[in-house]
Amino acid sequence: MKVQQVIDKELCIFCGACEAACPTGAAQLVEEIYVIDPDVCTHCHECVAFCPTGACDIQIQVEQFIPLTRLIDPAFHLDDVKEAMVCFDRAS
Repeated sequence: MKVQQVIDKELCIFCGACEAACPTGAAQLVEEIYVIDPDVCTHCHECVAFCPTGACDIQIQVEQFIPLTRLIDPAFHLDDVKEAMVCFDRAS
């Protein structure tokens, strides 16, 4: 899973709040748009907290699908649910 700060160009009003709030200097005005340098960003989320329009946001990229139930209980298997559903259908 990869976490990245992003700035929505449609919501940004170029106020500079993200740049002023960023302790590492990752938020910068580049070619007339604000961007977050992922190599410098420490994911402190200060830009998100201080952005008045919600243009700064957190983007999470998942490299592979992980069922939510697997995160809750690693022993969970979808086949167990399918088998239980078949048994339930037969009982109806």
